[in-house]
Amino acid sequence: MNAELPASILASPPAGQRAVELGVRAENAEIVEPDAAHCQLRVDYAEPTGSDIYLNGSIGGQLVVARIDRDMRVAPGDLVPIRWRLDAASAFDAESGARL
Repeated sequence: MNAELPASILASPPAGQRAVELGVRAENAEIVEPDAAHCQLRVDYAEPTGSDIYLNGSIGGQLVVARIDRDMRVAPGDLVPIRWRLDAASAFDAESGARL
């Protein structure tokens, strides 16, 4: 997936384009109204943990975890529209694993 990353998540600007891996915390996922700028999280299972629910599933074959509000009703197999707060992500060089 190609995405433009906010400069604020980079420790130092990379030279040219490169493949990166993003580290995004579960609490930086937002359930949104479906539109062109979201991903579909296919839910494998939901894990209630008090005031939150952690959705475990996949987006495009990549395993992910997203934290949602306890009041949301989600079942295994559901497709949930998610948008990640990329301003809170960390970027890593895909080859070396070094933080960018």
